[in-house]
Parts: sequence; structure tokens; C-alpha cells
Amino acid sequence: MIGEVNWLAIAKAHTTGMMFFEHGTVAGNIVRINCPKTQIGRTKIGQSQKILTDTLPLILQPGAAGNNELTIVCK
Repeated sequence: MIGEVNWLAIAKAHTTGMMFFEHGTVAGNIVRINCPKTQIGRTKIGQSQKILTDTLPLILQPGAAGNNELTIVCK
């Protein structure tokens, strides 16, 4: 929601930030995907089944350690 996060302003400012996804709730069956430096790319307006859509592509960038755009951790 734009009321909570202004994604368009973040994209225009070329702001980077951390992003992660976690799937699972039971220890031993949890997978986490870490992206330490993520940037929102140029927005695109499109149409799908006669519905207007906004696309905000994600750009995964390497951090200071290099080649760590994405890591997968099993917990």
C-alpha cells in the first residue's frame, strides 16, 4: 500500500535495501532466501486481461563481499 511504503519514491531515489523471504515454520524445514542489497528498477505500466498493471522489477546487487546477491539458508 502506498500509505505504508511509497514504492515509486524509493524507485526514483535508487534506494537499496535488504530483502528476504522465509518459507516454513518447523525447524529443519525452513528455507530462507536473503538478498542483502536490492533495488527497485524502472516502473512499467502494462495491461493484463484489460486490467492496468504497474510493474516494479527488482535488481539484486552484490554487497561488499561480492557474489552474494542471493543466498539460500536451510534452517
